[in-house]
Order: sequence, then C-alpha cells, then structure tokens
Amino acid sequence: MSMFMSAGTVEVPDPFEPGRYKVSSFGSYALFSSSWASHDDVVNHVMEGRYDCLTPKVAEFIPTLECPFDCPTCSNKVPKARLKHISIPLELAKSCILKLHEGGCNQLIITGGGEPTCYNGLGEIVKYAKSLDMRIMMTTNGTFAGNDFTPEDVIKFSLDKIRISLNTIENHALFHGYHKEYKNWLPVVLENIERIVVAKKSLQKMLTAGTEIQICILFDEMNHREIPRVIEQMADVHRGIDSFVVRPAIDYFGSSQVPAEVVKDVQQSVINLIKKRGIQNLRIFMPPHRLISLGLAQRDYSQCRAAGLVTQVYADVGVYLCTEGNGYEGYKIGDLSSCRSITEIYSGRRFRKVIERINREGCRKCPVTCRPTRINSVFSKIEALRAHDEALLRQWLRDLRAHHEAPGYWIEG
Repeated sequence: MSMFMSAGTVEVPDPFEPGRYKVSSFGSYALFSSSWASHDDVVNHVMEGRYDCLTPKVAEFIPTLECPFDCPTCSNKVPKARLKHISIPLELAKSCILKLHEGGCNQLIITGGGEPTCYNGLGEIVKYAKSLDMRIMMTTNGTFAGNDFTPEDVIKFSLDKIRISLNTIENHALFHGYHKEYKNWLPVVLENIERIVVAKKSLQKMLTAGTEIQICILFDEMNHREIPRVIEQMADVHRGIDSFVVRPAIDYFGSSQVPAEVVKDVQQSVINLIKKRGIQNLRIFMPPHRLISLGLAQRDYSQCRAAGLVTQVYADVGVYLCTEGNGYEGYKIGDLSSCRSITEIYSGRRFRKVIERINREGCRKCPVTCRPTRINSVFSKIEALRAHDEALLRQWLRDLRAHHEAPGYWIEG
C-alpha cells in the first residue's frame, strides 16, 4: 500500500506547487487544478513536456442558443447575433458526443449558449452520454422552458451535478432581461428547484449515486448585497441543496468588470454567513480563477499549455479552443460534423495556428479568465521546475499520479 493510502496524516504532493509536498489528513483529493493527474496519458505527456499532445477530458456542450431570457450579462450576445437561434440536430448531437467520448473525453458539461432545457432532445442526449459512461453536469436558468425535459428528469437520468442559476429574488426580471408582465419566471424557477430537491429525496434510495444540486449566484453591482439573503432562503426553504457557488459577472473580452470593492464586499459577506451558519451546514464556493479578471489575482503564465484538456462544442457544431471563447471565430479550431474524431481536430493545422497565435501574444488577448487558468498556472510552474531540477519534477509527478486512484473530473467554473 502506498504512503498515500495510509490512514491518518500523510505527506502528499502539493497540487498547486510542483516539487513541493504538504502534510494532509486526507487519503485522496480531486481538485480542479490536479485532476489531470488521474489520467496516465496526460501525466506522461506533461512528464515529457508534450503539451501539444493533450486532448480533451472535459467538454462544454452547447446544444442550442434558444433562451427565454435576454440577460444583460450574457456572455453569448455577439455569437447569438451572428448565429441566431440555432440548435444542433439530435442525431448530429449524438454523433458529436460519440466523437468526444472516443477521443478520451469523460465529462460533458451541458450548458448555454442558450438554455439547455429549451433543446428538443435533451433527454435523449443525456441518456446517450450516460450510456457511454460519461459524467454529466448541466447548467440551467431553472425555467425548464422546453417540452422535452422536466425537473424530475434531472434525478431520473442520474445527472452527476446540476447547477441552477438564481442570481436574485428581488430583481429577477431586471437581471435576466425579461418582462414579468408577459411571464413572471421567478415562481417557476423556485418551484422547479423544489421539484428537483423532492425528486432527489424520493428517488435517492433507489439510485447508486446521487445528483449534486448546486445553486449558482452570478453577481454585479445590482444584486451583490442580496446574496446572503438568497443563500439563507434557499438553504432554509429548499432543504436538500448541496452547495452554492458565488461568481462575479464577467465581461470576457472587455474591460467593464465588477468593481473590486464589490467583490471584496461579497467575499466578506460570504465569510460572515459561513461563520453564522457553520461551515458544516453551508458549502459555498467562490472560484478563485474568476478573480483574475477583476485585478484581485494575477495571471502568472504567458503560455496556454492546458488548452488541449478542455474544449467547447458550440451550437454551430464548431469546436472552440477555449470554453470561455463562447463562439468567437478567433478561437474556432474545427467542426465536429466534418471530422472523424475530436483528436483529429487537436492534431490539426487550425489548432496549431490558433494556439501559436495565442502564445505569441502571451495570452494577453485571451478572455480575462478561463476554465483551465489554474492548470495553466501549475503547468507554467512545472516548466520552471524542469529547468531547475528535472529529477524532482519527475518524482513529484509520479507521486501526484499515485495520489489519484480514480479518474478526476473538472466541475468548476
């Protein structure tokens, strides 16, 4: 038995600091920045510095641009203006998922774009991805506005995680850009959250694994003071919610960001709430890589080495280098409808051309934050250690791999 499987306190590789070790009381862990170490092929490529050989382990899948909202903070406004309300035909969507799976992708994040539950065929693609033994996370605004997928189906189809946006209760219509005189969506969203919680409670005894139910609160200057009340109301009224994630709204390619003082105010209010409620009773996350865009943290790398690990399949069936590229042409590296596999795209000329341009620019023109930000930081430190002490690097990588017994998954954002 390896030292990492021993009970009690052990020394483990620090996943954030290559070459360093730390004392831990946990036998294993799955952090976004180190989950890559659970894959032999990834570790081997990183060991040799062959980042160009990395292929996606997780894919954001955007099946439709249809949505009942018109959020001012929507990150897809520009591509939606170009592509309109397109959706991927069902059989083509299943073909795309198969190509992802055959290329080694083991997690699907079904997201928007538009609103996933507006997609006619959502239940079919969820069942199909599950039949391939893929892990599935879905993000939704909670409207379930289509006719194909119900709140109960979230539990019935054993999604691994559902993230439901509930950014505000006081100004729901204003924040999401709809006229409540036409239809007030807030009661619908609250009822759907309750239906998911009830379905989980009634079916969890029959299921081998439960669905994590997470509420996502996106904030800006309009709603940031409301966050503690939203969390407390949801935690008390809808008991059964597993976690909350609190994130600042991001202008991905612009400079109009949430002021730093607002973010700091939110951080303090979350800390106060956790102290009040107890950390065991309230799981709240604020993804640290989101703070880079706000000047509260620094991007400490100038080369995108982790681009191959995470991909985005947009509603035009285009494959985009960055999950935060959100359908922007400058990040398109291929088309899943006209290739044999996702690996063909990541070994192709267009991928190399795009990544070479990004690295030539030192990542300065990239979206202000991205899903693999923290992995890129680790990979940059790996290369610094390689130049200084390659033997230590190789030992640290072997130890990090040994510490991950099961495949790791990236569910963060």
